Amino acid sequence: MGIIRHGNINTAVLCVFTISIVLQISNKMKSTKGLPQQQEQLKERREARLGDGCYNIYLDVGANVGVHGRFLFEPEKYQSSPHSVALFAKEYGKVRDNRNYCVFEFEANSKHWPRLRQISDSYAQMGWRYHVIEAAVSDEEGNTTFFHQGTADERRNEWGFSGATSFNKTGGWEVNVSTIRLSQWINHHIHERIVPEQTYNNATTRTTPILGMKMDIEGFEYVVMPDLIHSNSICKFDFFFGEFHSSFAPIRQFRENKDNGDTYHRVPLETKGVALLYEAALTKTMQASRRCPVRWLAIDDESYLHDGQPLPNSTS
Repeated sequence: MGIIRHGNINTAVLCVFTISIVLQISNKMKSTKGLPQQQEQLKERREARLGDGCYNIYLDVGANVGVHGRFLFEPEKYQSSPHSVALFAKEYGKVRDNRNYCVFEFEANSKHWPRLRQISDSYAQMGWRYHVIEAAVSDEEGNTTFFHQGTADERRNEWGFSGATSFNKTGGWEVNVSTIRLSQWINHHIHERIVPEQTYNNATTRTTPILGMKMDIEGFEYVVMPDLIHSNSICKFDFFFGEFHSSFAPIRQFRENKDNGDTYHRVPLETKGVALLYEAALTKTMQASRRCPVRWLAIDDESYLHDGQPLPNSTS
């Protein structure tokens, strides 16, 4: 009798449990009935990314007058480029539909912004996406001091405009510029972008987009690159090229706020030799990780410094 009694109790419990599960499933079916509508609402509430709709990506970090973006979109005009045009042909392919590429030009020097905007407007008429980011890149968001290096540097289109060091040359002066945290910007606008399911003219045989970056930021690479590595934002790129500026040593600009641990750079860059060791360590770190397949290429292409090539005409 005892066994039967316990069996009856278990049966009753099982019945209650079964009814409870049925009710839960029924309620879940009712709640998921409007799921597509909820997903659409969530999509509408999502903050737009600058990279939305972009398939392949190229970041020109330290753009100057933005000629590297033009190397990608109009290589036929820049056949004297010693490195970059050939690199883009290798990485992105020789035959390209420019609508499948988005270029982002990062430049801190306000003197160059009008020219960059002009290029952007001209390319927009062609249906090409060439975005201008008017800010310096850093490992933190805020403001910092940059240095115009004087009249001699002006003749070279101010390629030495730097937030890392002042050369104290004749005609130089300081200016305050806004900074963005590049790793955070990349994760938000590039890695979280909506990628098109198809390319124009089925112009790629790859199943994944191509991401590339150039960096020429006059000494700021010593704080930006570690942040790109530690945040993992650079590791989703295919290739990454540029130059270090060890000749700028001593670089003390990043070590001025010793009492503020958040902004103090703990690596002293007092000599060129130390800076060279540091850049070797950074590149080796990228190469050492099996989870970070990005390829670093030490390339400095200063050709077409003043550009000099006409912008395209959408009516031609």
